Formats: sequence, C-alpha cells, structure tokens
Amino acid sequence: MAAIDNLVHETSTSTGTGNFTLSAVDGRQSFNDAFGTGGTDAFYYFLSHRTAGEWEVGTGHLSDATTLVRDTVLASSTGSAVSFSAGTKDVTNDVPAADSYFAGGTDVAITDGGTGASTASAAFTNLKQAASDSATGVVELATTAETEARTDTSRAVTASGLATFARVATGSYTGDGTTMQTVTGVGFQPKFIWISPRNTTDNTISTPTFSTDVIEDDNAAGGAVQDGGASWRFRTSRVNSFTSDGFSVDDGGGDSNPNTNGQVYNYLAIG
Repeated sequence: MAAIDNLVHETSTSTGTGNFTLSAVDGRQSFNDAFGTGGTDAFYYFLSHRTAGEWEVGTGHLSDATTLVRDTVLASSTGSAVSFSAGTKDVTNDVPAADSYFAGGTDVAITDGGTGASTASAAFTNLKQAASDSATGVVELATTAETEARTDTSRAVTASGLATFARVATGSYTGDGTTMQTVTGVGFQPKFIWISPRNTTDNTISTPTFSTDVIEDDNAAGGAVQDGGASWRFRTSRVNSFTSDGFSVDDGGGDSNPNTNGQVYNYLAIG
C-alpha cells in the first residue's frame, strides 16, 4: 500500500503528462522529507491546478529529491493521466476516497473485512478461528455431513446440521383396533419407537412396546418387542413401518397393544 504522512505539500509549474518538478512550501513537509527517493508506487499524490479544472490522484515516487514520477493514475478529471496546462499546481499527499473508511458516523462496508485479502474467501480464511467452548468472533460452520461424521474439531455445529443427526420427539395417539393405523406428526422418519399405554389408575404398570431395528429392512413383518409380564417377547404385526413423518401400528389381529381400540398411547420416537 502506498504511504501517507502529515502535512506533505509542495507546488509545481510543470506541464503535460510526465514527471513534475516540485518546489517547497513554507511550513510544510516535502515529499523527499516524508518518503525519500526510489521505489515504485511509494506514496499517494494529489495534483490540483489552482486556476484550471484539472486534477489527478495517483501513486508515485521520487526519482530525486525534487522530481515526482507519476507511476499509477487512480482517478482524475479526465479519467486518465492529465496533460496539465501551464500554471501553478498544488501537490499534496493524502488518502484517496476509495481507501477512506470514515463517513461522518455512518456505517461503511470495509472490503473483505479490512484483512488485506484480495477476495472474500481469502478474507474469511484470515479472520476465522477454530471453534471451541471459549471461541468468540468468526468461526466456520460445519455442514450436515461433517456433523454426522463427528470427526471435525474446528468447525461449529449448527441447529440445521443437527436436524438429521439427533432427533427426538414425543407424542400420543389413540388406538383404533385395526391392523394398520398410521401415526403422523412426528416430524421425521424414526429409527426407534417406544410405545406405552397411558394408564390413569395409580400404581398401574403400563405394558410397553418398542420397535426393533429389523423393521427398517422389513424382514420381521412388523416385529416388535413387548413386555409379556414374566419376560420380554418378540411379536410380529405390532409396529409395521416407519414413515417420513411417523410410523404405523397394528393390533396383532386381536384388538391388542399397541393399537387397542380406544386406548391412548404415549410414544417416544428417535430418529
């Protein structure tokens, strides 16, 4: 980046588009005092004709103590290098408007976060930090796949990333005594269901039913495990399937759990 300094001000009577010979101004720094000689695009310069509508902003350097070389034109009254006419020009050093971030108290966007990067992607790389319990500021968010893999240690987990990773829902339904009642409203396709009749009598133990993982490949014809009193039993035609928003239950062909007609059931679904 080209340099700036305080109260750098000289004049010139040079003309055309070439180098300018500089003359000192009392009480002001010279370009040589502020920046010395040599280099390319070493400092910003502002050229302004005192009596004509000619001006130019650019970056330059000194080839000697009093010779300004206009390396790169950034803006001007003509849109390119100005061929200055005769007369006195003020030559000063300041920050161009495009690089000035103060705007009278209003918010101004700073390109790429003021990181010095040339692209937004590179700026983010410069700004971000590894996520941790104490991290504050800019962190990178994990994708759903990265969350499910559980191997990344530097990205932050989001709620959407967890949406398909750790889902739990509770609810209830009323049995209808059929061999296929579909229960909806779970919000996702379950992988496991625990179903228990809702009892209103104190000290009554409910008989729970829970699905087995083989239901997912439909090898067990609606198989589920039920509390049989003295022992747990595997029974078919109980939890028939998992749907995109719930599950279907069966009365086992005999108005039985988990779909007894009129019986209210509570369920816990895990996806």
